[in-house]
Amino acid sequence: MTKSDKSAAPAGASSPSADAGGRDWGKTLYLPETPFPMRAGLPQMEPKLIERWAKTELYSQLRKAAKGRDKFV
Repeated sequence: MTKSDKSAAPAGASSPSADAGGRDWGKTLYLPETPFPMRAGLPQMEPKLIERWAKTELYSQLRKAAKGRDKFV
């Protein structure tokens, strides 16, 4: 057996989530569908988020909502 033969996938394993019997367990997971993209893209998305938060004055709204509450330390 050569070095490349040892690294080959076993027969019947069609994907990393398939077991020796050939069952693909990845199809048994229930994952809800969401309206947002699954890619992070944070470096491109963060400036847009900060701009939106500034327009809606999110921080001041949060401060108003928390006014009078005990401080959490």
